[in-house]
Amino acid sequence: MKKNKFNIILFSLLTLIITSCKHGEYMPDIQRANMAVFALDENSTILISDETYNVNFNVSLYYPNDKVTEARIVGIKNGDPSTIKTLQEGITEFPIKMKLSYQDLKSKFGEIVEGDQIELGMDIKMGAIWFSAFGPDGKSTVASDAISLPGSNPTLTLKRVCPLVLDDFVGSVTLNDGFAGIPTADIVKISDTELEIQGYGGETAPYGIIRLTINPKDYTVTVSKQVISASYGPYHNLAYEGSGTIDTCNGIISLSLAVTVDEGSFGSFPFEIKN
Repeated sequence: MKKNKFNIILFSLLTLIITSCKHGEYMPDIQRANMAVFALDENSTILISDETYNVNFNVSLYYPNDKVTEARIVGIKNGDPSTIKTLQEGITEFPIKMKLSYQDLKSKFGEIVEGDQIELGMDIKMGAIWFSAFGPDGKSTVASDAISLPGSNPTLTLKRVCPLVLDDFVGSVTLNDGFAGIPTADIVKISDTELEIQGYGGETAPYGIIRLTINPKDYTVTVSKQVISASYGPYHNLAYEGSGTIDTCNGIISLSLAVTVDEGSFGSFPFEIKN
């Protein structure tokens, strides 16, 4: 009985394949679309802080041996498909180096205010077929599984932000502390890229210290694992570790911190600092 069922299914599948093609036609070849790999220059940033902004980046092909007829660099503002503009066209050799200034971006996309984002991508022509970087909905057309490939970076997003001034966070600050519920803290500036909460929870050095390391290129924040207190109830070595970002326009550092002790983990909690 099982064998008969299998034969019926197989026959139905073969019938579907045969009847789907007209006489004399063959199944078309599957064509693999290439995709761009954007690499930000080490001396550039994605953050547009003022009108002196310049960005340098390289664009290569993820599959360098696949023939590409032509390509063009395009951009989209705030995900709105009506804003898609061509920034450079007629590209036939890779990799390429590009430089864009604030004025270049403004001439294409108009005024760029705090909160605006400009996402760059690349339309690619393979044979006679164009593969667009962005679809009718304004989203990237690169599939999520392709984005997750090692070394994949098919777009580059530039963001207009307020300038980063670490001194704005120095002194007494307000906390939204998801774990301990501590309402305020004191912050000191350790270096041009480091802030430190001291005396957190009433602890004294070497405890009660939360050091934040800031990347000025993208305003991300890292908190390396630090023991906050030698004990927490019956547990030992309460520690925080995590990461987040800085909203420079609103003066907020938003973190997600994993809270652990030697005996295990309590999970991750939001930790917000407001100047």
